[in-house]
Amino acid sequence: MYTFALILCAAGYAYLAFRNLRMALVFLAATTPSYLLRLTIFGIPTTFLESMLVVLVVCWVLTETPRNIRTHLASLPYRYGIVLFALAATIALFIAPDVRAAAGIWKAYIIEPIALYIVATAIVRKRDVPLLIGSLSLSVLAASLLAVYQHFTGWGISNPFWAAAATRRVTSFYGYPNALGLFAVPVLLLVIGWLQATLAERRKDAVTFAKIFLQAVVWGTGVAALVFADATGAIVALVAGVAVFGIFWSRRTAAATAALVLIGIGMLVLMPQYREPLVRELTLNGTSGIIRKMQWEETLAMLKGRPIFGAGLAGYQTRVASYHTVDYIEVYLYPHNVVLNFWSETGLFGMVSVLVIWLAILARTGFAGQGMVRPRGGLFLREDPLAERAYLLAFAAAFFAMLVHGLVDVPYFKNDLAVLFWLLAALSVIMIQAPRQQTLL
Repeated sequence: MYTFALILCAAGYAYLAFRNLRMALVFLAATTPSYLLRLTIFGIPTTFLESMLVVLVVCWVLTETPRNIRTHLASLPYRYGIVLFALAATIALFIAPDVRAAAGIWKAYIIEPIALYIVATAIVRKRDVPLLIGSLSLSVLAASLLAVYQHFTGWGISNPFWAAAATRRVTSFYGYPNALGLFAVPVLLLVIGWLQATLAERRKDAVTFAKIFLQAVVWGTGVAALVFADATGAIVALVAGVAVFGIFWSRRTAAATAALVLIGIGMLVLMPQYREPLVRELTLNGTSGIIRKMQWEETLAMLKGRPIFGAGLAGYQTRVASYHTVDYIEVYLYPHNVVLNFWSETGLFGMVSVLVIWLAILARTGFAGQGMVRPRGGLFLREDPLAERAYLLAFAAAFFAMLVHGLVDVPYFKNDLAVLFWLLAALSVIMIQAPRQQTLL
């Protein structure tokens, strides 16, 4: 009955996709936690998020002409890096110790999200970008509201240690606390750009106030959820992203950002009860930091023997087992470092290609955002580049925060995170290349 209900929902989504591809993409963005709804179709395990993604891609292929598809692929931004990344991941599939498990990772984390990037860059217009950011913010809002409720009740936290009142760490929909921060932080930074674009309109109607209220609620609940999850890496990444946005947005915000940093440093100097734990965490001398350093040492030892191809997709736990010497620490799925994650999973060339794409997106959005010139006249979104600056700098801040978070965690190898990465990559391309249009949301 459960599988049948999900198939019916997928059929309804297919109808929506055939009628309106853009709204189908908006719905997918708003329901990214649906990867937790798992089913098996024709013996192939999948998720509801994957089924929506496949339906979206198939509908685009069926409704677009072959000539237009070829033209779009030939002009696709980052296409050479994407091809190299996909090729490296495909090689990693066949050298993996468990090809069946690797195939699931290959389709869910590599091929399907890249296909989403291709479709999104083809169908999304600049005026749709804020609508998609709003949809992603709804996912964060839903997850954050549940996290706040869990903080006060302990409901739905499966781990007894995290559920206990004295040691509580919320998990929201997810199986562990850090998963919430990995998804929420980039979206919260995009909401900053959305807010700045909304303020640039200088309108005082009900719709504008409703947008500002939603943005404030998403931010308030999102930050509260990160605090209640005790997600140190996520909080540091969020602060880093906000700092990037503040420094490059204007001279006034740059000065304010610098002042806040100095105030924060001063407070830490004067309050050792907060300084010492924070310094311990940032220098990786806390419990989680020590575990990370042990993981990295084991991973590097493993990669010395497999420097080109790595461990293969879904092969990290198997390949690193012989290098694991600390019995009281489990062997994690990934090394918890963005470089080592991609190196071990997709090999040296996969790691290099995806990091080049990542840094190229960061540089292009940052430089494009700085290239927008503030006009002397009125600030109207239809003609004013100020809103575009806000979105572009927000994308730069989001990708920078993901990179910072990736120094100690896994910001890609999960269904929703892979989808988020390539969807944000697509939206950043649209903001840079598409002609300016008035926003819808």
